[in-house]
Amino acid sequence: MAQDLFSSGAIKSATDFQVYKEVAGLSGLDFAYSDNTAVYHTKNDKLKLLKSGSLQHLGENMLAFLLQAAASSHLPTSEAMEADEKSDQDTVIYFDILGTHMIVFRQRFASMLYNSVIMQSLLIWATSLLMGGYSSAISLGLSFLGVILMWICSLSFSALVAFILPLVSWSPVPYVSSPWLVVGLFAAPALLGAFIGQHAGYLILETYLLRVFSKRKGNLSPVLQAAWAKLDAERWLFKAGLLQWLILLMVGNYYKIGSAYVALAWLVSPAFACKLT
Repeated sequence: MAQDLFSSGAIKSATDFQVYKEVAGLSGLDFAYSDNTAVYHTKNDKLKLLKSGSLQHLGENMLAFLLQAAASSHLPTSEAMEADEKSDQDTVIYFDILGTHMIVFRQRFASMLYNSVIMQSLLIWATSLLMGGYSSAISLGLSFLGVILMWICSLSFSALVAFILPLVSWSPVPYVSSPWLVVGLFAAPALLGAFIGQHAGYLILETYLLRVFSKRKGNLSPVLQAAWAKLDAERWLFKAGLLQWLILLMVGNYYKIGSAYVALAWLVSPAFACKLT
């Protein structure tokens, strides 16, 4: 995700190497230290403050990489590299699984895979809505409203903390020196807001489903009708989560975002489980 943000230009940040690449037209590799990013481009960003052995480790990594790259028969030319950079179809997508396995595939294959999953998901959704009728469409809309409320409340709570923090703290960014504070300062309010927003959407959906069941299943007792409404509300919230990932996958596929595989991973397995059940 960070790679997509930086490559898109949304985050205006770069190193001195970018000047040599864009202005002088030189090629090369950019090696940077990222252990303590709080001192980046500050008065403490000095060579003498580097940890012991950092330069040695950097040299060892560069030497090992250059030896492997120079001996490779697949070393591309400058023209081929420029052509690859201009071609979205040849962009390499890569990620690791818990740091043990590296998965690498091309954007061309990713587009075919994403399009296949999107088409199958849309077919499943269309069939489900046609079979369910008007009430299913309303239930889907209300359940997705719960997802929207979840995101609104989650982001609002975190933004509220960001505004209040400089007023009550000795430092406006205390989490820079202690990164673990991010969990309590931002992750916890975001999680609380997500729970509140989704629960509000759940209550709205449950109220609608209870009214529907009271008309369709009037022979059941009010207790059973309420139980059916709760179960169906949870089912629709699950489907709304799938729809959320489907939309993200469609957007990622359209703009050729490399991290769109995250939405694919969250969408495929639950979608098949929902289809089988």
